[in-house]
Amino acid sequence: MSKISAVDVANFFISLANSSPEDDITNLKVNKLVYFAQGWNLAKYDATIFGDDIQAWQYGPVEPCVYNTFKDNEYRKIEKTSNNDYLSKFTTQQIEFLIDIYKTYGIYTATALRDMTHQKGTPWAMYYNDCERNVVIPNKVIKDFFKKQPPLSSSFDFDFSKIETVGYRNSKGHYIIPREEDDDEEYE
Repeated sequence: MSKISAVDVANFFISLANSSPEDDITNLKVNKLVYFAQGWNLAKYDATIFGDDIQAWQYGPVEPCVYNTFKDNEYRKIEKTSNNDYLSKFTTQQIEFLIDIYKTYGIYTATALRDMTHQKGTPWAMYYNDCERNVVIPNKVIKDFFKKQPPLSSSFDFDFSKIETVGYRNSKGHYIIPREEDDDEEYE
């Protein structure tokens, strides 16, 4: 298993969002989803899901590599992932966890997610400084904040059964990852 980067997590969310014509994902939104994934992974598993630092930027928590990878999209929808080999880096447990993050937070707009991260007492609010740019938010602070939050909800009604790129839960609730028909096939 390869080491997971924040960009791998972003690619996962982009693929998930692009599997539904109604969903859109921008650089701002994907950075917030990456932040929520890191925070909940720290709180739930006492470990990071990726090793990259989260920084306090003007519009909320940002992982700089994710921002730079997708910055050419500006405020437009990100149409495709930065690469296609990210999925093999995740365990089934991590995929299920990221789907739960998306089910919980993917329903919100980028602006709503930004506003959530800007509330008083959030790690971003504690570390953002207008005079000092891109301050790293320590993982311990992120973890402590998310540990105090109500449990991550899995109760949102979203039909993941049509998503072939990451799998789905069957009628018994078991997670199914589809087998690729052609391993050499390129995805656009």
